[in-house]
Amino acid sequence: MPQTTSTQIGSPHSEYYDKLYIKTNRPNLVHGMFGMKRTVPKGESNTYKVRKYGSFPQVINKGIEGVNPDPMQWSKEDKTATVDLYSAYTELTEEVDLYNPDPVLTIATEEIGQCKSESIDIVDRDILNAGTSVFRGGAVGARTSIVTKVTTAELDKIVRAMKNNKAKFFKNMIKAATGIGTTPIRPTYLCITHPDVIYDLEQLTGWVPVSQYASQGDVNEFEVGAYKNLRFIESTQAKIWANGGGAIGSTGCKSTGGSLLDIYSILIFSPEAYTVIDFEGFENKIIIKDKSQVGGPTEAFGTVAFKARHGAIINDDTKMYRYEVAVSA
Repeated sequence: MPQTTSTQIGSPHSEYYDKLYIKTNRPNLVHGMFGMKRTVPKGESNTYKVRKYGSFPQVINKGIEGVNPDPMQWSKEDKTATVDLYSAYTELTEEVDLYNPDPVLTIATEEIGQCKSESIDIVDRDILNAGTSVFRGGAVGARTSIVTKVTTAELDKIVRAMKNNKAKFFKNMIKAATGIGTTPIRPTYLCITHPDVIYDLEQLTGWVPVSQYASQGDVNEFEVGAYKNLRFIESTQAKIWANGGGAIGSTGCKSTGGSLLDIYSILIFSPEAYTVIDFEGFENKIIIKDKSQVGGPTEAFGTVAFKARHGAIINDDTKMYRYEVAVSA
């Protein structure tokens, strides 16, 4: 006898929707990770100030009996930063909740929180990349003249300059292990840069990938490798000046616009080089308002927002360098 099959009846649903939440790819948020942490007390100004006192010079001249030496004048340098307000929000209409099978409020809350964290990381990044200690690839005078990639010779010169500035290292020596293929790592400065720069660093003689460190005990989760006195932290949020360099010509380097080279930052710094600042008593937070609170007479929508007060400052430009380079296409 004739059968009634799925072909005759058909399904009322054309597809099965799996409510699995696929998260977007996240950048490594590292720019505030290694700074000193400070808060501005409630009731004070939103301006934060640090002071650096100069050292007295060594005394090498012999004294004269019964005569006081000339007094030495002491120097100081003040630097200021503001703790500013950052905020954003999204509106979710009533229909979004009614018609959507996903937990949209939960997802929106997570995404707004991610937006807050990424935004603060960008604020820190831009402040740290505005320092006065800069070395440009090829030793050129302006960013618009850069046409070269990272080199070991220039990294060595920056390390030499940091040492001459008496900038202290972050890490103690990592000693070689007895395991095969492990490499001892020197006391180091830390560096933040983009994966495009890491690609070129990996081609350099003397590069040690993190997998070959003698010890993994103090390795940062975003650390990718080391070169002599430098350990490198990777983030796609590292500073790029798109089309900010010299002419592409036959350099074989990357250009967003096809004519001028993109220029990348390598931040190289020592302990106490910079500070990230929040405001005492002010919670950097996510704010959820339902439709009965903000949706107006017809309760048409709710909102999810973030609000943060934050600032950053380079404490001492002798403790940080910005190395600007082109990268391979």
